[in-house]
Amino acid sequence: MNIDFALEFEQPGLAQARKILAEKLNIQINLHEHNALSFADLLEPRHCAMVLGEFQSRIQALNLTCSGSMFIKYWAVPLLFPYLYALLTEQLDLPWQLSALSVQMAPTWSWDQYLNFKASSLSLTALSTQNSGYEAFMLKVFHDLNQIFQVIGQVAKVQRFLLWENTALRILQFYDLMQRKNPDDIYKSHMQRQFLLDLEAERFGLKHNPFLLLQHSSQSSLENYQRKKCCFYFQLPEAENEYCGSCPLANKHP
Repeated sequence: MNIDFALEFEQPGLAQARKILAEKLNIQINLHEHNALSFADLLEPRHCAMVLGEFQSRIQALNLTCSGSMFIKYWAVPLLFPYLYALLTEQLDLPWQLSALSVQMAPTWSWDQYLNFKASSLSLTALSTQNSGYEAFMLKVFHDLNQIFQVIGQVAKVQRFLLWENTALRILQFYDLMQRKNPDDIYKSHMQRQFLLDLEAERFGLKHNPFLLLQHSSQSSLENYQRKKCCFYFQLPEAENEYCGSCPLANKHP
């Protein structure tokens, strides 16, 4: 079935969102079948290990630890940016429900930016960006991510702090992007960003707020965040043993 027709028929709100996200963020919305694995399935260690193992093969990662880190570093953009944009601009309405968000990737996937919905799995009572305030919505998202990170941490032997640092870095980069695009209208993005910086570390299951640590690291150079942990990107063949500019290992191994 044609995706535009399917969206108009099943989820008119997603049809409008698809056009906006493609134009503004270059992120495409896809519809997946009801039997596609969802982000809720990642809460089951067996499914989580299978998904991370497949991702490891796709990106040619050396081990599951690298795969787990890069999995979250990748998904933090196509999974979270659309919701952040919806909450910031109020131009579209997106439902958040882990069981209706597909984690399945196309055979031809190559770091493509897709937000995949299982429309048939969406509940009428699902939390959405237009029926919830920013604070409540983000706390629900973070609660769900914490549950996923706990399982990924166990399956892939990757630290929860690293998964949150990957996520927080992407979210801060989203707000940096929005402020560059709309330099005369930054009040709302500043307030949303400040909410994240003010959150208690316990919200992330950590000793320190990862947003605050990254923000403090950028004080001397705007948008140039310095990480506390290496994300293991340098282990991928495409990295050719080069470290990211924000990597703490970059200065140790120039």
